[in-house]
Amino acid sequence: MVSPDNKASWLALLASRHPTEIELGLDRIRKVADKMNLQPESSRVITVAGTNGKGSTCTLLESMYLSAGYKTGRYASPHLIEFNERIQLNGHDVEDELLITAFSEVEKFRGDISLTYFEFTTLAAFWCFQHHGADVWIVEVGLGGRLDATNILDADVAVVTSIALDHQDWLGTDLDIIGREKAGIFRSDAYAVCSEIDNNQGVIQVAEEQGCQIYVREQQYILQINKTDWYWQGMDRLQNTLSFDHLHLPTLPLVNAAAAIQAIILADLPVTESAINEGLATATLPGRLQTLTRQGTEYILDVAHNPHAAKYVVQELKRRSIQPDTMIVGMLADKDVAGTLTELGQLQCTNIYLVSLDVHRGQKASQMAEYITKDLPVSLFDSVEDAIQQASHPESTVLICGSFVTVGKSLLILKGY
Repeated sequence: MVSPDNKASWLALLASRHPTEIELGLDRIRKVADKMNLQPESSRVITVAGTNGKGSTCTLLESMYLSAGYKTGRYASPHLIEFNERIQLNGHDVEDELLITAFSEVEKFRGDISLTYFEFTTLAAFWCFQHHGADVWIVEVGLGGRLDATNILDADVAVVTSIALDHQDWLGTDLDIIGREKAGIFRSDAYAVCSEIDNNQGVIQVAEEQGCQIYVREQQYILQINKTDWYWQGMDRLQNTLSFDHLHLPTLPLVNAAAAIQAIILADLPVTESAINEGLATATLPGRLQTLTRQGTEYILDVAHNPHAAKYVVQELKRRSIQPDTMIVGMLADKDVAGTLTELGQLQCTNIYLVSLDVHRGQKASQMAEYITKDLPVSLFDSVEDAIQQASHPESTVLICGSFVTVGKSLLILKGY
């Protein structure tokens, strides 16, 4: 078979090839990785799992390492607009030419081994990191941890950000079991960081069973927020206490920043306090309380798609004294729609616009409306574009959330693509 010669054709091929979208297990991808000799060698590997906060933590790690002068590779999913967003080299989207070469390399070594879309693209990302000569591989876990394709790497430091309900069809509803699955990225004689303080028993148990040294928020490391800055205190590999004062408040969640700093200390690549502070100041991630202003309307976009994430958005908007006039929500059907809408309802927006998503697993607006309290002002829309057009008024504030699909489509519209 002749390989495609452009990105769009490659992505279409990968999406159509494997019989199932998700097929957990490491045997197939590990065989191909071994054939490709994909090894970080002297590079550090930091893997990040969790229900929410993975993307923010990875971005903060990347920003701080870049500020310290290191070459970075960061892998994330899904993307908002372009696939290239998933593979970051020194903080920039991978170029199409290199991506196509990476796909061709995976195809060459794959032989007759069937790979899912995610497995294939994960291998392509790791090939790009190796080709780039990245000093640090920063890897966001796709689903769970133990059986996720990214877990073919042995992390020097493994981070678990949060434990909450999501992907119940695959991970179940027991938070201890979910924690154990996410802690499947831990390795014996390596280091682990856990920023979850309420539902972390499964995570801690795995760390003890694996024999890895775990650093838990409010135990081995702490954070304290002040009016204009914040304070971090943690420990190095030898349990020596370290602290940083007067740190810059990032635009991304502070608990994730604290976990990222602890991971950097344990990864043992020298990063100065000034580089940490610069990284905190410059770290941004599209679709995480991202603000855009167009023709007098302020839009706030966030990929919150489960109750845990929605609760954070509500708390953060209230902390910033921001009251949206209108909320636009579009969700996937396999998410906890009722729980997410309940959390978002705490904002008490004047208008609630529910949008049907015309994608695989997309939820209909009429179905979402069944979970809304009857006395709330709800309007239904067939498209994100129609909802944005209706919500846009000078001096109004619009929150757009519910899924990566919703936010991605909104960014395309608002940026005029």
